[in-house]
Order: sequence, then C-alpha cells, then structure tokens
Amino acid sequence: MKKTLAFLITISLVLTFLAGCGAKDRELYSKTKLSKYVELSDYMGIQIDTSTDEFKSYYDKVVNEDIYYGSLYKPVYEGKVKEGDMVNINYVGKKDGVAFDGGTANDAQLVIGSDSFIDGFEDGLIGVSVGETVNLNLTFPKEYSNEELAGQNVVFTVTLNYIYAYKVPEEYYSELGFGTLDDYVKDAKKRASKNYILDLIT
Repeated sequence: MKKTLAFLITISLVLTFLAGCGAKDRELYSKTKLSKYVELSDYMGIQIDTSTDEFKSYYDKVVNEDIYYGSLYKPVYEGKVKEGDMVNINYVGKKDGVAFDGGTANDAQLVIGSDSFIDGFEDGLIGVSVGETVNLNLTFPKEYSNEELAGQNVVFTVTLNYIYAYKVPEEYYSELGFGTLDDYVKDAKKRASKNYILDLIT
C-alpha cells in the first residue's frame, strides 16, 4: 500500500509538472530522477498507450460517470415533440377501461424513435406539446409475451411532462468545473490513466 501511494503521488507530480510548465521546465523535470524522493520499486517500467482500445475503455468509463453525475441534458417546458427527442412522460395503459399490470409509470424517460414501446406509442407523441395529455388507441402485437394482452386493443393516456434538451458545451463543462472542452478532455485522460495504472499494480 505504501509503495502504491508513493507511485500515485509521483504520477500526479509528473502530470502536474508537464501540464503547467514551459518547454524548458519540462526538459528540466524530464531529467530529474524522482525516484530519489520516493520508492517506486517495480513500477518504473509502466507506460500507457492512450491509443489502445483498452485505454479507451477506461476513458469511456470516466466520461460515462461524468455524464451520469453531471447530466448532459436539461428539461425544457415548452415546444412540441419531434423524432429523436428524449421526453419525460406519465402514462396509464387500460384495457376495457381497466388499468393493466405494467402499463402505468410516472416520470418515464423515452427516446422517440427508439421502438421501446409497442407500435404507435412513440409516433403518437410526435407533435404533442409539453403539458398536453393525449389518448393513444393501440393494439398489442399478437406475439406479445403477455398472453392476456397479446393482440388486444388498449388505450394509453399519456401526459408529456417535458422534453430533454442538450446543454450547450460551455454550460455543461462549466458545471463540471472546466472552462473548455480541451480542459475537460485533458482531465478525463489524466483520471483514466490513474485508474488504468491502479488496475495494473493492484
């Protein structure tokens, strides 16, 4: 554990120096033997090729975690649904006037055109305005897994709560604490590199 911690400190120092120094300083630090100050043991030979698919998987994981915790989207409470939009909806599905199991949800996310619902559901929301409620008269496919609903006519009452819109890059990266996309990419690569090295030495 002591060796691992020392190694990570060294990597952080090197990345900080290289990111913040000029050409002469980088040359100076490249000639400095940091092993004089920390014990690196068997980790001196580790190199990272950021062009490999393996490293890309580490980078993608960092980016996906950022997207999860700092959403790329924001709700928009105006406008009409179009193909490709991601929407937030409430819906109730009824057969013969009675709500059926699994046919009700609130604050559900749906991408129009993803074919996540039965035929006609997503197409029926195109052109619907935010805040509007519509009734969709649909038919479950005959080969549907639920035998009680297979081939049956149903009505979905759907309320469009809002449409998701992409945040502009400046807004998104600013919320994550970065001034530009380049700043973010550099930081994401640095974090991916640390995760990659940790997996190699543990």
